[in-house]
Amino acid sequence: MPDWNQIAICGVGLIGGSIGMAQLGAIDCGTTDPETGVAMAELIVVATPVELIVDRVRELRRFARADALITDAGSTKRAIVDGLDAADSDDRRFVGSHPLAGGHRSGVEASDGDLFVGRRTILTPTERTPPAALDRLCQFWQSLGSITCEMSAAEHDAVVAGVSHVPHLIAAVLAGTTPADCLTWAASGWADSTRIAAGDPDLWREIVRQNADEIDRALDRFGDGFETLRRSIRERDWNRLTELLIEGKRRRDALGS
Repeated sequence: MPDWNQIAICGVGLIGGSIGMAQLGAIDCGTTDPETGVAMAELIVVATPVELIVDRVRELRRFARADALITDAGSTKRAIVDGLDAADSDDRRFVGSHPLAGGHRSGVEASDGDLFVGRRTILTPTERTPPAALDRLCQFWQSLGSITCEMSAAEHDAVVAGVSHVPHLIAAVLAGTTPADCLTWAASGWADSTRIAAGDPDLWREIVRQNADEIDRALDRFGDGFETLRRSIRERDWNRLTELLIEGKRRRDALGS
């Protein structure tokens, strides 16, 4: 890991708090003054809700060292990267990050220094990103136990729409449409399928707002599969139903535990 003398974390919730826990027990000094908070930092991690990231980065880089590296932890990327690129085409200090870690619990109380161990972190450099800055950021996430990979912001949003955003929405709809008088009988299957629906609704509204187009495309794919499922049941086509179940099991098994 590069030798960081000071890391500033803006937004000490689950992700920001877990970064701090992996370093030194959440934080060792706190302030609400942005200039004081980042003035000496070599790395600045903005771990706020996604709708605040662009404004926070613009604010903090005014006070940051000229050589400071700035990243984020947002689960959308195109709106953030494009917004910052439009704001200052000469600023190469920001490189987007998205650690694929966390869960339905939020807040610093849920933080865990091992949260990133064995989890992937997607980095979204642009053509203007200096290779040294990208390498330094990769080493930072790897030092927390994460496995890093790189893709464009647009590719990132398409990928996470299918594997993160739509699953959350489906879980929310499933939970929200389950009759209240049936909940007494809900067991592990329902609980496992709807766990992520317990996430913060305001946070998820803004995630969907920023990635609406890719989520819409992913919902089209899900809708096609759902209609096939529905027809199989209505037409008593058990062979087609079995094929759907086999394919679902095959892809889930391929992921491992």
